[in-house]
Amino acid sequence: MSDSAPKGLAVEDVCKEFETPTEPLVVLRNIRLHLAKGESLAILGPSGSGKSTLLQLIGTLDRPTSGSIALGGVNPLLLDENALAHYRNNQIGFVFQDHHLLPQCTLLENTLIPALAFGRPDANDRQRALELLDRVGLADRHQHRPAECSGGERQRAALARGLMMKPSLLLADEPTGNLDRRSAEQVATLLLEIQKEQHTILLLATHSQELAEKMQQQMQLIDGRLEPN
Repeated sequence: MSDSAPKGLAVEDVCKEFETPTEPLVVLRNIRLHLAKGESLAILGPSGSGKSTLLQLIGTLDRPTSGSIALGGVNPLLLDENALAHYRNNQIGFVFQDHHLLPQCTLLENTLIPALAFGRPDANDRQRALELLDRVGLADRHQHRPAECSGGERQRAALARGLMMKPSLLLADEPTGNLDRRSAEQVATLLLEIQKEQHTILLLATHSQELAEKMQQQMQLIDGRLEPN
């Protein structure tokens, strides 16, 4: 990993504890990683090892107990709620194990959701959404709703949505975990191709060694600590 990433992602000594009736449950211990623009990293570990928790912290969906996180030199933990919402929407793209598409919306409308967060999408937004759906092989499916699509198609639409705002950082949490082997291979290939094209930082959590080996770097979470794989 890069020694410094002033324009990239810098995670310094991040810890996360959860209160319990007896003593705090320590999930993450002194996590440290730096990723520059265009770099990809897979974090391996079984279910319950803290992979999703780490991605939630980096994605500002939760706050660490201690430590710091910065993206592009900005520490989101210092932002007020409104500024944080803008930061999250514009700087970070998410792809989860479950696609989380809105069932009542078409694939095009789902892709446009990040652009809806702070105003009405314009013609340029619509054009970008259509181009992304075309890029993930769904040009002829953009008016279909999720129930009319296969699992692989839904996850590819979720990838398009995650890239809608041209994020600096793409977080993928078990993005192929619910897919059959063929669909998983398609999604993984697309994920890497588009990440390289857009020079986005990609941080991926997975229990699949095969998927992890497609990334530039691999690490694993062991007893709450991030270690070389």
